[in-house]
Amino acid sequence: MFLLPDLDSFESDYIPEILFSYTNSNILTIIIIIFISLIFTSMNKTKEQIYEEEFAKQENIHETVMKDAKVFKKQFVERSLKLVTSGFGLVSALAWNELIKEAVSVYIKPYFGKNSGLISLAIYAILVTALAVFITYQLSKISENAGED
Repeated sequence: MFLLPDLDSFESDYIPEILFSYTNSNILTIIIIIFISLIFTSMNKTKEQIYEEEFAKQENIHETVMKDAKVFKKQFVERSLKLVTSGFGLVSALAWNELIKEAVSVYIKPYFGKNSGLISLAIYAILVTALAVFITYQLSKISENAGED
């Protein structure tokens, strides 16, 4: 082991000579000894401490995975519900489209004759718009009432 002399007892001109008297190999040896002592200090953990640390890490990983799985499941269900609802909405809209077309052709066209294409389409557009506004308004009221509860 290398011991440094007491630097307070020397003249200030002599201090640099003492510091440079240690060679690079001596400094390297000191660094290696410090490094090895740090390794042995960290190895002093008992098997129980290492097990507890690893168990805590695995528990944290498990909790993170479970939380992510719950978030994924919730998002999957919400998006699936939106897609199914949109699909049924489209089918319903197509059914209403056919009903309104048939009503216009049966009840409106006979009053305006065979060349009433533009008038029939205008009446059809007005009926579809009125129905869409009415249904949207009713659904927004239901949504507001559900949000207040």
